[in-house]
Amino acid sequence: MILKVNDMIKKYDTICKLIDNENITDVSLKYKLLTLLHYLESHKNNVDKLRDELVKKYGTVDEHGNYTLKETDESFKDYLSDINKLLEQEIQIMDIPKIKFIEVVNIIPNEDLLALYEFITDGD
Repeated sequence: MILKVNDMIKKYDTICKLIDNENITDVSLKYKLLTLLHYLESHKNNVDKLRDELVKKYGTVDEHGNYTLKETDESFKDYLSDINKLLEQEIQIMDIPKIKFIEVVNIIPNEDLLALYEFITDGD
């Protein structure tokens, strides 16, 4: 499966939200969601690391050693250009486990089902 980094982040965030959702009580479903999260986690960590590097590159450091970047900073446009290039990168995710539609229908909210479309199968 090939995903753009931006899409992968949205899926990662959706899965995190679903795992924390107390209304989803099926342990088997939560396990599958955790497994999917695990598959995406290394990609998400790489993106976070690169984003932090870009903030250091284009931002300013305060007296406590923290880097900040504001929309009003002159370098913000360059940051946006680089971050957008990163978000448009395609990544290949191999051997993703699928979740059966019957396991998620009427359990996961529709907007979240759309976000997880690639991970859902209608078969057995």
